[in-house]
Amino acid sequence: MDTKILKSIPIDRILQKLDYYFSKNDYVNAENLLNYWLKEANTYGDEKGEFSVCNELVGLYRKTNQKEKALLTVDKVFDLIKVLELDSDVSGATAKLNCATCYKAFGLIKESLTVFEQALSVYENYLDEYDEKKAGLYNNYALSLVEATFYDKAKLYYEKALKINEIHSNELDYAITLLNIANLVELTDGENGERKISELLERAYSLLYNHEKKDGYYAFVCEKCSSTFGYYGFFAYENELKKQAERIYSRQ
Repeated sequence: MDTKILKSIPIDRILQKLDYYFSKNDYVNAENLLNYWLKEANTYGDEKGEFSVCNELVGLYRKTNQKEKALLTVDKVFDLIKVLELDSDVSGATAKLNCATCYKAFGLIKESLTVFEQALSVYENYLDEYDEKKAGLYNNYALSLVEATFYDKAKLYYEKALKINEIHSNELDYAITLLNIANLVELTDGENGERKISELLERAYSLLYNHEKKDGYYAFVCEKCSSTFGYYGFFAYENELKKQAERIYSRQ
């Protein structure tokens, strides 16, 4: 691009402030922050800044269930990937992972699989076998595979995600994948899978409850996972995880 950048927006400072709002579960101010800096980046001609902010907005709109805004921002991310020539770059693939996860959240499973596979191709070509970044892609790709009823392939990618999270001691992400596997077992085994599901839930709860770093991300994970325990009748675990999240949000 020949467009002159007048000024670059302060991405590190923006992300630090964004983390602060997320730690307080304050999505309104988080959205306002990102939209302010998106306008600034556009004014400055800072396309890399726009790319970073749009990526964050995709995740925010997904979390807050704002479908129209989310999908419009996904389109903007794809445009910027082309402008910045990031199609074969890990940062572009990570953005595609984010967009594919957004598609999946809003029921666009076919679209999500296409974009996940684009990201997967780049990750497999440029990252080490057990690179930490791959775990999130494998887990989220598997979720879409489950929706598309590709159960065997989904199981394979869940197992890949578990392996990487184990290597890197990522307890929270490991627990999330265990719960996703429990959902898969229910679909594939029905009543015959009840014992396996219980074992998976017990393992996941132990990891969540005993996790030492109880920060904003921990609160988010507890809140996100609690409903799965409730769904399977583990109401005490569900309530405890909700309380953990509430305690953290209330003091931040």
